Amino acid sequence: MQTALTLAGEGMVSGRFGERSAAAVKVRRLRASVLAAFAWLVPAVAWAKPSAEEPAVARQLYEKAVAAQESNDWAQCEEAVTEALGIIETPGLRFHQAYCKEQQSKWIEALVDYKRAEELIAGGVEASDVEPLLKPAIGRLEAKVPRLTVNVDNEPGQVSFYLDGKERSAKLLGKGVQLNPGPHTVEVSAPGYDSATRSVSLKEGERSSISLRLESNGEPVAANTAGAGEVGDSDLGLSRRGGGSKVSAKPFVLAGEGLVVAGLTGLGIYFLVDAERDDNARGQFAATVPTGTCDGNNFEQNRVTCQSLKDWLDRVKERRTYGYYSFAGAGAAAAVLITTWLAWDDSPKVIVGVEREFTGVTVSGTF
Repeated sequence: MQTALTLAGEGMVSGRFGERSAAAVKVRRLRASVLAAFAWLVPAVAWAKPSAEEPAVARQLYEKAVAAQESNDWAQCEEAVTEALGIIETPGLRFHQAYCKEQQSKWIEALVDYKRAEELIAGGVEASDVEPLLKPAIGRLEAKVPRLTVNVDNEPGQVSFYLDGKERSAKLLGKGVQLNPGPHTVEVSAPGYDSATRSVSLKEGERSSISLRLESNGEPVAANTAGAGEVGDSDLGLSRRGGGSKVSAKPFVLAGEGLVVAGLTGLGIYFLVDAERDDNARGQFAATVPTGTCDGNNFEQNRVTCQSLKDWLDRVKERRTYGYYSFAGAGAAAAVLITTWLAWDDSPKVIVGVEREFTGVTVSGTF
């Protein structure tokens, strides 16, 4: 079943999609087996529990993609393959999608799909006909993709960096950024400075560098302790949200002290109740022992009984001592709590902010 599944996906790399590559002959041979492979698609994808119509829909989408590529309608071809990927993902389909995008000069997006096909193969999906085509395709695009290096001559703090209207990490400044060929707009800004914008047009394989300078606008800059432009936030499609408000630390300190008081009080009650229970049990046992049994020389003659009574009494005294110490500690903690309540200034002393960075949440504060 897995072989049929892989063949169905790999076969979609056939026809004119591969005619421009070095492995065109091998790619064309796959096309003849595609329709036959679809006949086995139903049992092959049974583990994914598709509907009965899905294999037929995938076949129709493949045929639609072939028709589109024969008319050089690469946008329609990409759309059909993307829909097929919504039903089943194979290295062949990913290769197919990347090739469609490559013909539209969507080279960055094509690289992502080529590398996704590599990941599938590395994960154990068999694709012997697709695998040898991937490295040449990736190498070809890596050489063709333009790179733009943006420098800020007088880089101040808190710089914001935008490419084509989308915020990118400020740490990409000074480094080559891969972009598709064609026109692009670069903008940098910072608090207290006028924004600087530049339009550039990149050609295939071009390595370009531009420099921008931020001019002060004289406006005061508010203090900001947040880090500027961490790599990976906007570039990974994650929004960076921050918010801060001034609050007093007093409630948090009082809450902690209150927990200490409650804990020590609970321990004191536990030890005293335990001591009382043991004392009652000792008294009941002592009532069964004749008077004078443990007096003087009689202790040695009745060692087991007398030692048990003595141990029981020692345990009761120990528990009561622990209870008294716990209550004393609770009283001291309560005194500290009251002092905190009366002496602490209620004005806000802590700035609490929450930021989402990458896939985590951090809480920062200053006292």
